[in-house]
Amino acid sequence: DPLGLNLLYATYLGGTNLDQPHSLIANENGELFIFGRTNSSNFPTRNGFDDSYNGGFDMFLTKLSFDGLRMISSTYIGGSRDDGVNGSPSYTDFTAPPKYNYGDDARGEIFLDSEGNVLIGGPTQSTNFPFTPGTYSTPNFGNQAGVIAKLSPRLDRLIWASRFGGSGYNSIYAIKVDESDNVLFAGGTSSNDLPANGAVRFPQGGITDGYIGKLSANGQSLMASSYLGTNRYDQIYLMDTDKDGNVYVTG
Repeated sequence: DPLGLNLLYATYLGGTNLDQPHSLIANENGELFIFGRTNSSNFPTRNGFDDSYNGGFDMFLTKLSFDGLRMISSTYIGGSRDDGVNGSPSYTDFTAPPKYNYGDDARGEIFLDSEGNVLIGGPTQSTNFPFTPGTYSTPNFGNQAGVIAKLSPRLDRLIWASRFGGSGYNSIYAIKVDESDNVLFAGGTSSNDLPANGAVRFPQGGITDGYIGKLSANGQSLMASSYLGTNRYDQIYLMDTDKDGNVYVTG
């Protein structure tokens, strides 16, 4: 409850293998959306976009009723390799440049737009991730690409899915929308060939740099993008906006 005195509900969510929530958000009705990754072939699905386990780790999205008593919908989303994994899922493998701190392999975020559509941002190593035709996507996949995807409020339809990154490792950690439902996203990259479009541009210069981007609400246009970093090690982990639409990041 609001005072933290009473537990209103608690539940398990997962299958027989490894399941991990990364981010969650509630809508105006108190229905809870959970975003994470799983490599359980029997993760519980219901009324969703994809009820088939695709291989490696898949991203998952699950929607629960306001009281936690009912799973409204649940879906996999991914390709044949690891999705929702930044670098390696191993707690001791830090060979991928954007995986620097403990827990960096499990970053990603969920957000809702003004119509209740569900937006997710995260990494994928699957070249056959269900990216949608006509959506903006950077040409290079690299070792790992960032994913921005929008699904319907019931999680039964993939509205669009976009790829962002360059020839190295690319991860998306934070995602928000502005007052027009354009999609803001941020993360970390080891690529020196990210697109520059319409924004203040800080040159890529370190082993890993932070970056910020903005996609149109329909996912078809990259409205702005910029590196944010130095000649040392930099990443952006969190992002928010204020009432005037200014963008704040930290990392």
